[in-house]
Amino acid sequence: MSQHEFSLLSHLGVSVPEVPSQTVQKNNRREGNYRVLAPCMRPPVKGAIAAQVISPRRVPRVPLADYTGEVMVVKGKAGRPNTEYLIYNARVPCIRAVNLQLMKERRRQREEEAVSRMSPDTFFIQTSEREDLARRRLLEHLQNINSEQAQRKVEERERERQRRLEVEVAELKAVKEAAVNEAAALLIKKQAARQAMQRELLDAMERKRQEAADGNNHLALECAAFPWDNAPPNEAKRREICLSLLDANRKLAEDKKMERQARKIEERAREAAALEVVRAEVEREDRRALEKKRYLCEERQCSGMGTFVKAAPVVLETSDLGSEWFLRTTREDAGARRERQRELMEANKRLAEETKRRRAEEVERQIRQEREALREAERAYTQRMECDWAEKRRQQDEFKKEARKTAVERHEKKRISTEDDLCLSLFQDNCRKAEKEKQRREQLYCEELKRGVDMARESRREEKEREAMQEKKYLEMQEIETKRALERERAKALEKREAYRKALEEQIQSRKTKPACQAPVTRHGSVLKVLYRCPVTGDLLPPDQFGIFSVRQRRSGWI
Repeated sequence: MSQHEFSLLSHLGVSVPEVPSQTVQKNNRREGNYRVLAPCMRPPVKGAIAAQVISPRRVPRVPLADYTGEVMVVKGKAGRPNTEYLIYNARVPCIRAVNLQLMKERRRQREEEAVSRMSPDTFFIQTSEREDLARRRLLEHLQNINSEQAQRKVEERERERQRRLEVEVAELKAVKEAAVNEAAALLIKKQAARQAMQRELLDAMERKRQEAADGNNHLALECAAFPWDNAPPNEAKRREICLSLLDANRKLAEDKKMERQARKIEERAREAAALEVVRAEVEREDRRALEKKRYLCEERQCSGMGTFVKAAPVVLETSDLGSEWFLRTTREDAGARRERQRELMEANKRLAEETKRRRAEEVERQIRQEREALREAERAYTQRMECDWAEKRRQQDEFKKEARKTAVERHEKKRISTEDDLCLSLFQDNCRKAEKEKQRREQLYCEELKRGVDMARESRREEKEREAMQEKKYLEMQEIETKRALERERAKALEKREAYRKALEEQIQSRKTKPACQAPVTRHGSVLKVLYRCPVTGDLLPPDQFGIFSVRQRRSGWI
């Protein structure tokens, strides 16, 4: 017996025995009706499991069961079969039979109450008390069985949820470990490349220094007629040093750019992992709220079933049987029952409001935490960019100081060389022309170098702005995606609650009123229908007479 039917029977005070009914089944032998032996299970009232089809080409793996149903072939047009019916024996009576039993039980109760009001018979009162006690014990036993079944379901759901949480935590740990290992490997690779580049730079500088020293020694040995015949050695050496410094700066800039990209990738991986953790926490909280809601509904139903169980039995003394027996009326019992039901409804309403408020506070807290995490990430990114800009400015200042110092030394040497040239009045014009040409070349070289530095600075600035815009857009997209996920979860929860409410209303309405007859829908070809035989009346009835409505509701779990 399902939980909803048991709730209805227990609320009406009807006791259902555990032994199956021994009602003789009707067997209308007509042409086209056949008894079927099939190794299939008897379908439950709320499941309507179809018979297992056995192929006639092979022997079934289990022996044949008892008679489970009948197959009626209806002849249609031109003598062809039109409709087939699968008939099973139901385990519980239909709604009409249950209503008849309830009517008989109420009629018996009214007769007993009338007799009890007419004569204060001590034996009859004691008999009624014994029956009430037996019924109460039976209801307590059935309630314990239902509570144990509900507890087992809750424990099974908790074990499944714990298993899913363990799997998610293991996946997150694996992702974090992979990200850390990748970052460590990339850092080691960068350090090795930087060390190799430094070694190559030192070797190149040492080699150039040695070549310059050899060239100076060779020039010292040679004898020149005039000082301007040979190019000054300091200019070539200075040019080589500047080129080597440019190469070193370019390599350092590339290494730092790679480091920044690696750090950004690592931060994005950490932010993605944090968002996954937040989403998993939100889903976990939603599942916990749904489980708590289901548990509260089950407790509410159990409390509704146990209203008669929790009521203390009235102890009648021998002195009160003859004097105050007429003061106890069913109206007072009904008033007390309604009062208890009203108290239960108020307690359930308070619990629902408290759960809703706690849920709203939890969602607001999670949203605040996510916003704080995003602000912290943006603040850290801004600080890191400011540190990088400060380091670049420091390097540029050092480079400018070095260039200024080099220019001062060159000017001093030029002044000394100019004084030496003035002493040679014979070759003054030629020296002036050579000096102008030299100044022109130096000016062209400085302009070209300055233009290259400006272009590099502008490209770096544009790249930084582009990266900042991409990072900001990524953060906005993440925030929008988080809001959309929360909205979808809220919409799903609202839809589930609405579907559950509609299913309960339909079930209550089906219990109150008898379903109206509907005209059969005209179909082309054969139609497969399932009928159940009531164990009380022996009539063949459709599934809706037993509380079964549709396949979709049975599969979704509402019925």
